[in-house]
Amino acid sequence: MLRLDVNSIHPKKDLHYVIDQFTQQLQGRITLAKDIPVLRKDKTVVFCDVNSTAVKINNQDMLLGFFRDMTENRKAEEMIRKEKETAQKYLDIAGVMIIAIGIDGKVKLINRKGCKVLGYKEKEVIGKDWFSNFLPKRLRKEVKKVSKKMIAGKVKPVEYHENPVLTKSGEERVIAWHYTLIHDDEGNITGHLSSGEDITGKKKTEQALLESEERWRSLAQNAPNIIMITDKEGKIQFINRTKKGYTEENVVGTSIYRYIEPRHHRMVKSVVRQVLKTGKGGLYEIEGAGKKGQKSQYRTNVGPIKHKGKIVAISHIISDITEYKKKEYRKEIKSLKNKLKARKK
Repeated sequence: MLRLDVNSIHPKKDLHYVIDQFTQQLQGRITLAKDIPVLRKDKTVVFCDVNSTAVKINNQDMLLGFFRDMTENRKAEEMIRKEKETAQKYLDIAGVMIIAIGIDGKVKLINRKGCKVLGYKEKEVIGKDWFSNFLPKRLRKEVKKVSKKMIAGKVKPVEYHENPVLTKSGEERVIAWHYTLIHDDEGNITGHLSSGEDITGKKKTEQALLESEERWRSLAQNAPNIIMITDKEGKIQFINRTKKGYTEENVVGTSIYRYIEPRHHRMVKSVVRQVLKTGKGGLYEIEGAGKKGQKSQYRTNVGPIKHKGKIVAISHIISDITEYKKKEYRKEIKSLKNKLKARKK
């Protein structure tokens, strides 16, 4: 039996820990001392698990120890720990929620973004049932049913799906989810990994734009004038009403110059160029075919439509001024007649 002095086979900086472990073994409080640093002859350090039992030698209490070199195991565990920490760092800097849900429906992993969206600390989420704690009540049954089918391999993971989560404050946040299944080393499904982007703000903006567009379209449809929007080249993007023989569907996408007599093209293009150049409104009057083949007069107010300071389209507000022109013409004729009468007198 080899008797060694504790001081000779353990690094000095670790003696306090080693002596404490061996003292506990002598007192019968533990039988296994883990991660005991052992100083080898070549001055390198290995880490051992020591199984020991108290014995008496020459009436002295001694420990009979069985050392098992755990250095490689320790290195492997350290490597796994570091890899886990690295993976967690990547998860935490991700700009989306990442959540792992086991076959029992409980949360196995959640990243920092997920905690922020939900309003919980990590320890308040891990181990909790995902469906009954973090989804609106009206959706729990259906979403849980789909999750079970995915884990059972009955349906493929949904590539993209939108559904809300329930935060700690009771608010609902709309999340765009992507799913993938989690397998063990034997290929068995053990759960699913979900990554989700919080699109609540985007959804609210889309809804506001939709409502705004509906209001604007309603106003445009009831406006007394023809309202037309074209791109900068003259292609029609919107029109609130059309003349007989045309529909909005077959007018949108065509050129505005298709509906203007060629003799007016140069003038209209000149006005549009000026609007694009100055960013200010313009005006043109043209003659076109009216009811029963009669000629009608049209006045068009042209203006820029801007987005973030840049002109992206052109508005054309068209008024039928035929009756107005006729009145003006009659007034001019009457005025001339009165002048002629005055001269004769």
